[in-house]
Amino acid sequence: MILWLLSCQNVEDAEKNLETVTVDTVDDTSTTSASPSDDSFPDDIDDDGYGEDEDCDNWDPEVHPGAEEVFDHIDNNCDGIVDFDGEFSGIGQLWANAIYEGVPYPFEQQCQLSVIRNRGLMTLDVLCDVDLTQTNASLLLGEEILLTAQTNTLHEQVWSDRVPIRSQGGDMEWDTQADASLSWSALSTDFGSQIQFDLVLESFSLNLAISGVLSRQ
Repeated sequence: MILWLLSCQNVEDAEKNLETVTVDTVDDTSTTSASPSDDSFPDDIDDDGYGEDEDCDNWDPEVHPGAEEVFDHIDNNCDGIVDFDGEFSGIGQLWANAIYEGVPYPFEQQCQLSVIRNRGLMTLDVLCDVDLTQTNASLLLGEEILLTAQTNTLHEQVWSDRVPIRSQGGDMEWDTQADASLSWSALSTDFGSQIQFDLVLESFSLNLAISGVLSRQ
């Protein structure tokens, strides 16, 4: 009789333990299945706080809106501009001193400056409409002074080269070479949005300089 009672007690204890395990398992499963719905950025693959509708590279955590733009040929901050790329324009000031028949003639003029740069391809254009009311301006400078330069290997913050410059219209036309340089402002300060332009031409009868700042449009 005593053995029978003990046997029944063991069966009851086993059933209670089984019920307890079953209830715990159901509760754990319920908690686990609810966790994905708490994710605030379900499409943020690189876990940088920006989803695919804002992040221009959802696989790189260093690329997202507000990131620091660095010189790496990548649009780090997702503003559509890669490094120093963009369209820039500005006003330059021209100073010239030409000698004609032993007499020096000074000139001062404004010029239109334009730079287009895209992934290493760059075009520089300079146009100076000459004020012909200046003495001998038509003879020595012509109606326009023009400069166009291109490069497909620009991968730095600074560019310099010998460029063609010419006079067009007026009483006498000429063309020669001058030293030109472009220097972009730092990415860390204003994302390279400013360019310093300088040009120097030195010859026996004409010294000419153009300087100005271009801004990204």
